[in-house]
Amino acid sequence: RLLDAPQKPAIQRSEVRGQRSEVAAPAKRPGLPGWVWGVLVVIVVGAAVAMFSTHRPVPPANPRPETQDSKPVDLADAKSIAVLPFENMSADQGNAFFCDGVQEDILTNLANIRELRVVSRTSVEQYRNTTKPIRQIAQELGVKWILEGSVQRAGSKVRVTGQLINAATDEHLWAKAYDRDVTDLFAIQSELAQAIAVALQTALSPEEKSLLQRRPTDNPAAYDLYLRARHFRNTGVNSFDKIEPLLRSAVELDPNFAAAWADLAALEAYAYFNDTDHTPARLAKAKEAVDTALRLAPDDPAVMEGAGDYYYYGYRDYARATEQYLRLAQLRPNDPVMFYSLALIQRRQGRWADSLENFRRAIQLDPSNLNYGLQFLQFLGATRRNDEAEALARHLVQAFPQEFNPVWYLDLTSFLARGDTAGLDAFARRSFPAANAALFNYALRVNARLRGDFAEAIRLDREQRYNDSYGESHWSQDVAAGLTLADAGDTTAARARAAEALAAMKTELELQPDNVTLWSALAVAHALLGEKDDALRCAQKAVDLLPESRDALDGPGTAVVRASVLARVGEKDQALAEFARLLQVGFGANVYMARGIWGFTSFQPLKGDPRFEALLKDPKNNAPLF
Repeated sequence: RLLDAPQKPAIQRSEVRGQRSEVAAPAKRPGLPGWVWGVLVVIVVGAAVAMFSTHRPVPPANPRPETQDSKPVDLADAKSIAVLPFENMSADQGNAFFCDGVQEDILTNLANIRELRVVSRTSVEQYRNTTKPIRQIAQELGVKWILEGSVQRAGSKVRVTGQLINAATDEHLWAKAYDRDVTDLFAIQSELAQAIAVALQTALSPEEKSLLQRRPTDNPAAYDLYLRARHFRNTGVNSFDKIEPLLRSAVELDPNFAAAWADLAALEAYAYFNDTDHTPARLAKAKEAVDTALRLAPDDPAVMEGAGDYYYYGYRDYARATEQYLRLAQLRPNDPVMFYSLALIQRRQGRWADSLENFRRAIQLDPSNLNYGLQFLQFLGATRRNDEAEALARHLVQAFPQEFNPVWYLDLTSFLARGDTAGLDAFARRSFPAANAALFNYALRVNARLRGDFAEAIRLDREQRYNDSYGESHWSQDVAAGLTLADAGDTTAARARAAEALAAMKTELELQPDNVTLWSALAVAHALLGEKDDALRCAQKAVDLLPESRDALDGPGTAVVRASVLARVGEKDQALAEFARLLQVGFGANVYMARGIWGFTSFQPLKGDPRFEALLKDPKNNAPLF
């Protein structure tokens, strides 16, 4: 059987816009920022950063509507396992990050064993401090085996315990305790993983044994810093300023710490991609980190993932990113992160059907990941698969009752699908905990602009000029406010707000000359000021920097901004032709959004033109795009 089996999953190749890319072919056994409609890209990125977010939800049901035909993933077999959060037994409760790090590393080690199906960290996080019986947890997660454990750290000593439980019988197959020096922690993790493999009658290949026995670092202090950075990321403290210094310090203590270099490369590249710091200097730091990681350990799974993120977020080099993710998928055929990463890439390549299936697969394997659900939801909405989008939105509200975003997104999704303002109106009457007050204000402002209720949007803007809930820059908020004032008929106030934004953006542009969002916002500000030539020049610059051929997700959004600028400066024929085209492009225009304002895009100057109104009423312009 071993001799007959292929050494690697089959790969099928396809040509996409003249560029060769790879996707995993279906195996015989289970194998293998955001909504660009204006401000919603900011919402998605801010609410659920693709790389660095986690939640503690109620276990959801299958999020896909019943009308979709797809075989669900069967995890409840003899080799499926969930590693529950370990209990921190240390006297110093500040060691929680260390305890969580040990649990995650054990989980990752198990994921490196191809025959095992391991539930993700995100899905098991909800069972921290739970009182639910083991059998119920296993049923909710769809597994046969549960690993419980604890970590106690005192000075240079560490005690790790683990017990493997057959969930069907509640029988403890074995319990083990390891008392070692902290420097032997990786050996403990390796021994635990191998003991589980033996118990589940899983044969380990030489490659898998090598992965389990690797030592990421020999410096305990560097490992501590690395775990602290990961803890911030996993608990939603996604501050670049908190995480980056920890990883920098880790690689300074151990320059051979390849996994830390890989995480640093991904972090720096994402800061560049997400316009946190879209400068050559930031990209150079990412390159230094990834080059170092690849030189030290090119076959380390952590390095493969970091390198894939670097190519994706640093250069939009989808082919090289896919290559790295597929290498990792060969090592971890049941890892939802790989399907999710491929879905994100294929989405930017305009490969809608491939992206759809990989999103579904990722969510089936990790149903408790809210970030996956939100990203899939915006994909469905942007390609006008409206029935499935609304079904998923309703499911997310039920599965994550304590979260703010699913509630808002449900109403937004209904509006995008049918122009239904009832949900947006009802949302304004909802009550949320005080902790969500800023989010609520932000959402109300977006909703008012979408509905075309400019008076209410202006009132909310006066109540709180800037809202930093989703990380949107102040100059971007000023441009949106200027559009609102202009469409409400207050040209003087609109120009004053645009002039303020323009001054701030020109300063920012000196630091980030290739920032696409800046160029788009500059175009709108110039248009509000009546500076037609500058408006058109900046709009074209944004499109040139990020054409649709390079990015099928963000590129169309940039083209939509350009079309709206054309309309505002009086080029209505061009604007109408471009708007009509973008109605047939994924992540392009939406007939209901075009009735109001979103982000810094508005088609109000076309309102009343028979050609524009005909486009809004034509059913084909709201039909699914694939």
